[in-house]
Amino acid sequence: DQIQLRNSIRIPLLGTIGHSTKETNMLVAEHPKSMVSESFRSLRSALFYIASEKKCKKILVTSSVSGEGKTFVSLNLSAAMA
Repeated sequence: DQIQLRNSIRIPLLGTIGHSTKETNMLVAEHPKSMVSESFRSLRSALFYIASEKKCKKILVTSSVSGEGKTFVSLNLSAAMA
């Protein structure tokens, strides 16, 4: 739940990415009209907005264990940004 997440952390929530049932990891490229692809484009816009005046721009995608979607997020966010 986004409200619980916002209440428990003190950093801005830029977007949420839903679960995909598609057979591919390259969702933005292969299914550009899906809701998840739109979520990645929305996240891209939020990142561009908050980083517009920053000199150094880097994005880190991380988690504590494997299988949480780091590759999925990295691939699709980079496709949305390209």
